[in-house]
Amino acid sequence: MVWKIASYTVKDDKIDTVKDAIKIFVSAIAENEPKTLYDTHQLADQSSFLHYMKFVDEDSEKVHHDAAYTQKFVEVLSECCEEEPTFNNLQLIHSANNA
Repeated sequence: MVWKIASYTVKDDKIDTVKDAIKIFVSAIAENEPKTLYDTHQLADQSSFLHYMKFVDEDSEKVHHDAAYTQKFVEVLSECCEEEPTFNNLQLIHSANNA
């Protein structure tokens, strides 16, 4: 499994634009990557977002990375973010839902 987290902060006047883009993006992931776990969260400050990703393997992560819908989402973010999103690899230690 490949686990990642992405975080970013958007300009206050772009929050709704990003939320709309997230809905389209996550729908495309659900349709095209049925084995990918992808959760998005908006932080209490309303302008910061976290994305949690779990891919079955590196090949599925590459499919996600190279997908047209991912590239479109990245374009939207580049126009809306205060800074470039940060990505980190995660290592699962333990999970109550480790199925």
